[in-house]
Amino acid sequence: MLYQIKTKGFKGATFGAKILDSSDEIKLSKGSGFNGHIKVHTLEKKGKKNIGIEVVQKTPLSYDMTALNFQREDIVELVSALNVALENTEQAAAGQRR
Repeated sequence: MLYQIKTKGFKGATFGAKILDSSDEIKLSKGSGFNGHIKVHTLEKKGKKNIGIEVVQKTPLSYDMTALNFQREDIVELVSALNVALENTEQAAAGQRR
């Protein structure tokens, strides 16, 4: 574990890969039920690049960071599912405005 922290950094060790690039924090809205943010990382492990999603949840008495490591194909499916959900919420929002 110490070797992983030394070569990948602490956060990289949680992903099991080296972090090559990171997005800005995406702050979660207050209506989500908790205070936190999401970050997206480009990862590299043994020459192969993956995508990492870091989800941070904070409360006054706790801090939780979850590191999710995905292959590109997994993210394509995730984006597709998110687009469907987004379209469904847009249709619901349009119905509420009438």
